[in-house]
Amino acid sequence: MGGPGGTASAGPVIRCALLKNLAMAETVITLVHTGALGDTLLLAPLLRALRVRFPGARRNIVTRPAFGRVLQTLGLAEQWFDGNDPRHTLWFAAENWGDASAAPLEWTNCDILISAVSDGRDAWAANAARLAGPARRLFFNPTPAPGLPPGETLHVTEFHRRQLAELALPQAPGVPPARDAAGPVFVHPGSGGNGKNWPLPCFVALAERFKGAGVPVHFLFGEVEMERMPTGAIAAVSQAFPCAMNPPLDALPKLLRTGRGFVGNDSGVAHLAAAFGVPVAALFGPSDSEMWRPVGPRVAVVQPKGRSALMEHISLARVWEATAFLR
Repeated sequence: MGGPGGTASAGPVIRCALLKNLAMAETVITLVHTGALGDTLLLAPLLRALRVRFPGARRNIVTRPAFGRVLQTLGLAEQWFDGNDPRHTLWFAAENWGDASAAPLEWTNCDILISAVSDGRDAWAANAARLAGPARRLFFNPTPAPGLPPGETLHVTEFHRRQLAELALPQAPGVPPARDAAGPVFVHPGSGGNGKNWPLPCFVALAERFKGAGVPVHFLFGEVEMERMPTGAIAAVSQAFPCAMNPPLDALPKLLRTGRGFVGNDSGVAHLAAAFGVPVAALFGPSDSEMWRPVGPRVAVVQPKGRSALMEHISLARVWEATAFLR
């Protein structure tokens, strides 16, 4: 396998026979991933490919509860489990703590255990070998490692699939579009890092252009934006445009699908919109958009030209042009 940790494996003939039998039977697959929202949503093609490869499978996802509920709503997992369960966090400690019956976890009762939290050579892997029974264990790195051939850029979802090559996963089916052509454009001006944010005044200027073109605009401000952005600036936006202030993550998919599209930075909310089929215009700065762009039926990316990674170097004219499909 091409991943950083490899797998706990049998011989090739036995392995192929096992996978053939699993594809024909009711298979239970558990995927363990504890990353941020955007990284979690980029698992969507992998989870869809698992459904195609193992049609009758039940897919478990071990993650943050709010993210698990989103994946279940997307139809990407049949059941979710809390990755922060104290019984699971012990797996990252030194191996051989307690005994196998001391901390039973329901999701360990599976046929295939896929981990994005271990390289296959650490305490987690050793504890999985003790506590996950006969499950076939595979490990993959959720973040593309340096060292790709010059000029080659892989989207992270293809990087996932290549590391799990022995599962012979197909290309994942696409996401159907979901939008209300008469609805607003949702604008989310924040992200998890200030260096990834187009300036708020630029988003306001963009919203004014939409408004002038007869396109309604609603702003989304999450907890991070409300903590980091000046209160007065947010108040000024709320006086000029309808705003949703810190909407619950569980409510965002339904809200976003009432719009004609989404404009925002490289953030978890942009990935959420794309995953639910909403047209997205995503603004990227320091991150490589070829590797990290959202996955959806229609995604436009705007990034600073040349070597600059500064978001303020993205012009309003370029974003206006890139969002023409939302008008």
